Amino acid sequence: MDLNIIVYLSLLVLGFILFSREIFPFEISALLILVILVLTGIVDHKTAFANFGNDSIILIGSLFVMIAGLRRTGLIRKVEDFLLYIGGSNKYITLLLMMSLVAFVSAFVSNTATLAVIIPIAVSMARSFGEAPRTWLLPLAYISVLGGMNTLIGTSTNIIISGMLPELGLPEFKLFTTTVVGLPLLFAGGIYILTTRNFFLNRGGKTDSERIDVKYNLRNYTSEVRVLDRSPLCGKSLENAAFFKESDSTVLGVVRKDEPVIYPRAGFVIQADDKLIVEGNITKLTELVDRFGLEFSEQEKTQPDKPIDPEVDKEKKQAAYTVELHEVLITASSMINNRTAAEVFLRNRYRISLIAVNRQGVTIHEKLSKVRLIAGDILVVQFLGYIDNTTLDFLGLIPLQKLSAERYQFHNAPLAAGIYAASLIIGSTTSIPLAICFLTGAILLVMTGILRIDEVYDAIEWKVLIFIAAILSLGKGMVSSGTAAYLGDSLSIFFTGMPPFYSLLFFLVLTAILTSLLSNQATAVVMIPLAITTSHALGLDPMPFVIAVTIGASCCFMTPFEPVFMMVYGPGGYRFSDFVKTGFLLNVICIILGIILIPIFWPL
Repeated sequence: MDLNIIVYLSLLVLGFILFSREIFPFEISALLILVILVLTGIVDHKTAFANFGNDSIILIGSLFVMIAGLRRTGLIRKVEDFLLYIGGSNKYITLLLMMSLVAFVSAFVSNTATLAVIIPIAVSMARSFGEAPRTWLLPLAYISVLGGMNTLIGTSTNIIISGMLPELGLPEFKLFTTTVVGLPLLFAGGIYILTTRNFFLNRGGKTDSERIDVKYNLRNYTSEVRVLDRSPLCGKSLENAAFFKESDSTVLGVVRKDEPVIYPRAGFVIQADDKLIVEGNITKLTELVDRFGLEFSEQEKTQPDKPIDPEVDKEKKQAAYTVELHEVLITASSMINNRTAAEVFLRNRYRISLIAVNRQGVTIHEKLSKVRLIAGDILVVQFLGYIDNTTLDFLGLIPLQKLSAERYQFHNAPLAAGIYAASLIIGSTTSIPLAICFLTGAILLVMTGILRIDEVYDAIEWKVLIFIAAILSLGKGMVSSGTAAYLGDSLSIFFTGMPPFYSLLFFLVLTAILTSLLSNQATAVVMIPLAITTSHALGLDPMPFVIAVTIGASCCFMTPFEPVFMMVYGPGGYRFSDFVKTGFLLNVICIILGIILIPIFWPL
């Protein structure tokens, strides 16, 4: 055996240890492997560094930006809210619609971005139907992975594999190359998930609901909003006002001029300048108040009324789309304890605006300025000036978390959707590379003012790009070291005389096992060269083997290492064994269907 092969196989073992044990962050481990490959001469340094400019890196980076644009305009949120509205009071229809939405969106948008939006909605909906959040979260995470299998851009793994194929003598994937196999897997997997989801109910303790509330800000707060003259709520009754349905909030009282608090009925008609005392989720309220012509009573305006310098005007306008609020806890020794915000001059003296109050499940019906705050209350506040820890300590307030709630640019939703759709259609139907189309789309989002340049940099997951660029060298090392040829010859000798079915099944199963232990991308870059080399040695068409590896690399259901699974692992109160038992059967379903369908569309 050649020395380079021994070194490369040793590096594979090292990579397995580093990735499975998470000794270092994934991107650091990948960079370490890259450096060793270069120092040992297995991969040339120019080849290794060229991976950072790979088409796959440009495409994935551009997708991050495009997705940020779609989220900024509230397009994803509006679609989800619409489907939840259709679901009505039937939990099965609602869950089915949410799973369908996640599956569809995940085929064209990052599944992590999709889950980040849907998790708070799913938890809220599960509770409203009297079910544990864990019966909704994992099914949605599973379906997002199954949905991502269906297109080239549905997962970064598909993009990486497609980018590797031209170097190995095969054509790149089209947008829907994997759909013929992925779609049946999606339907079969969805049926399995729906019929077995109750496996997670009443099992091994309760979900830490407070942890979910803190992470996704699902606590109900009492806040006070003022109805502006431009508000579409003016002249409408409470029961007909869409705001309260969309924000899932309840009106507890109305303050009209200097009159006492009114406790309204459903037919109460809203007027301009009314102050509504509402109870609901603070994140939803913050996202929707501006859209419905409302403002928090004590909130400082983010955009000045007077003309400002034209050079900073654009940045100021963009800043108005973000409201930075903070959660703080009142301690027993706080000077605010048993006093109102007005009595301690919270706004005028300390430049802190009181936006909302949460009192451990107790509903507050009073005007916020008259609420006597007590120890244990959680406040949502806006800092109107510089606030340091000394000030908070002096007031006896413990900071909990920062709430950066976006005010969606709903008016720009058609433009952002048009840019995304045009990039997708042009890239998939013309000879212009998809990476160039999406890069152009990302640039247009900045030029049209939908995203600021600093938001572009924030949107890109740099750790992911570094990891992918570095790990691509591992795939090239498989070929340049001679390991692919050596293992391919060995496997071809083993499978000689056997029906091609067995060799295809071998690669599908092996990839599914490895992807559960390593990352999807690392598994793909190692297995693709090996699969192609083996197929050539057996005298078979390599495409069935490429598709088998592509499908297998997404069959990571047995462990929580996939990012979307980690997103729901803690909030859902899952155990590692939940993924093993439930994911094993889902893997078996995908492997059985895959081994049946792949030879139909790509004959051996």
